Amino acid sequence: MKLEFDYIFRYESKVKEQQFQTQSLKQDYSLMEKELSAQTELAKVQFQNAVDNLAETIVQLTAAQLAHRQHTALYKNGLTPLVDFTQALYSINRAEIDYEIAQNNVWQAMLLLASAQGDISILLKATQY
Repeated sequence: MKLEFDYIFRYESKVKEQQFQTQSLKQDYSLMEKELSAQTELAKVQFQNAVDNLAETIVQLTAAQLAHRQHTALYKNGLTPLVDFTQALYSINRAEIDYEIAQNNVWQAMLLLASAQGDISILLKATQY
């Protein structure tokens, strides 16, 4: 009789132990799922910000190119000083650098998004264009 009681007690404790382990694993899974969801949302926001920034730098680059052409023509005709022409060169140089940085930021954000979603096809599709 005592052996049966010990066996039942051990069996019940093993069942409870297994239930606690299952509950722990479910909570770990839930935590990981929430973290991945948060990372995905953050990556989406960063990607959208990077794309918006790229669009802004394209406008700035176009404006700097137009200003450079205008100052080049004015300088060649003696209608503007060298300082203004040099400033236009600096502006176009800065706009080109900002444009390159914005492009890199888009790729980095895309990489972050692909890693957060666990989907490399995002990058593969982007490289086809």
